[in-house]
Amino acid sequence: MITFEQAVAKALSYDARINKFAEYESSFEFWWDCGVDSVGPQPSIIMKESGERFLFSDAIFNGYRCGKFIREGEIPEAMRPSFFSLRDAVYGAAVGDALGVPYEFRERDSFECGGMVSGGAHGQPTGTFSDDTSMMLATCDSIRDCGRVDVRDMRRRFVSWLREGAYTPDGSVFDVGNTVATALTDGRGCGGERSNGNGSLMRIAPLAYTHASDEEIRAVSAITHAHRISTESCVCFVKLIQNLVGGSPLDLALKHSISGGEEFAFLADVASWPREKVRSGGYVLDTLGAAIWCFANTDTYAECVLAAVNLGYDTDTTACVAGALAGAVYGYRAIPKEWLDTLRGKDVIERCLFPGFEKARNWPK
Repeated sequence: MITFEQAVAKALSYDARINKFAEYESSFEFWWDCGVDSVGPQPSIIMKESGERFLFSDAIFNGYRCGKFIREGEIPEAMRPSFFSLRDAVYGAAVGDALGVPYEFRERDSFECGGMVSGGAHGQPTGTFSDDTSMMLATCDSIRDCGRVDVRDMRRRFVSWLREGAYTPDGSVFDVGNTVATALTDGRGCGGERSNGNGSLMRIAPLAYTHASDEEIRAVSAITHAHRISTESCVCFVKLIQNLVGGSPLDLALKHSISGGEEFAFLADVASWPREKVRSGGYVLDTLGAAIWCFANTDTYAECVLAAVNLGYDTDTTACVAGALAGAVYGYRAIPKEWLDTLRGKDVIERCLFPGFEKARNWPK
């Protein structure tokens, strides 16, 4: 194992312009993860201004020759930044999903969810997530394995979930939507106007942690939900997560996320709606609007997902989508520990996570 100083000395001498080494010592301080690549030392650095993490060589290739980089070892443990990551959104979604499963189909205000319970229409043990999270994990696993968005591979994994119980806590599949089942059985997405359930929105959040284009997001939705309203809802949600994680306030994030078309115009104002106006059924725009409303009208992860479940009806999916949004913004550490401890299938989740982009939440003053 080489020392930090040796790694920096080696990295400092590299100049991508002439494929040889040069001095940038006056511009940078460095963070190194003590890893050694098979072809030599690979120091990593964190840009203080943006919180982004790069291999040193990538930073030089991209022209990052000014600004300040931080060496983690020089920051006291209690002051080190946490990072926005895929784990935030996936666990946020899974916990919200599991909270909502026991209350699915129940009318608003006929119950009050305050935490993890068992039972309900599906009779599942406490902490069990549904098809929403399973399909999200299949999406993650495909990206992890392929290193890119591969629609054919994702479809194959969705079929494995449906037929074999893959990506579930115990091999048991329940609560499969009609559009999802039809699309996976027929081998093509459903494009009719009546096929705009929330079955692609519920699984799309991981694409916010990739460089997927709008067309790739639409293609992932169209594996099952191919109508424009569904595909554009997915594009909107991915952009919304990215904009919020990027530091935009909700109103500005929505402005730069909402897709064209009159069907989506209400999303700009949904945060100010009274609760009785918010719909929480299975229609994709209802779910997207309800998730935004819950996030906008609460201040913590727990408040957001409980508000989503307590809207009633499609409780698991509303809380899954709202949970992905709140998890992405508030972070994994904001999810109540007792809920995480109760959540089933965490080993399945951990196997499927891929290393997406990371951005620092807070820097020490």
